[in-house]
Amino acid sequence: MISIEEAVDVATRFVERNWDGWDPMTMRIVREDVRVEGSDVVVPYDLRDATHVEGDGNFLLGNLPVLVDVSRGTCRFMTIDELLASPGFQDSE
Repeated sequence: MISIEEAVDVATRFVERNWDGWDPMTMRIVREDVRVEGSDVVVPYDLRDATHVEGDGNFLLGNLPVLVDVSRGTCRFMTIDELLASPGFQDSE
């Protein structure tokens, strides 16, 4: 089993390897929105200068958070169905 911080590190490396648009100068892991859901850690990412102010229009569209299985240390991008069913997503509406 890995810690939440280790899960964030795994997710960061995963996004760097698997998303062509990743640029560490303009992108960031949104650590304040990392959450645990069951045995998984959900790790969102966005533009570095995104303010997360509703209606400001300064956020990345179409990015799905990384889902890290803490028991195995594996990760993948969430599916849209998983995101829509996620308690963290439902709480933000």
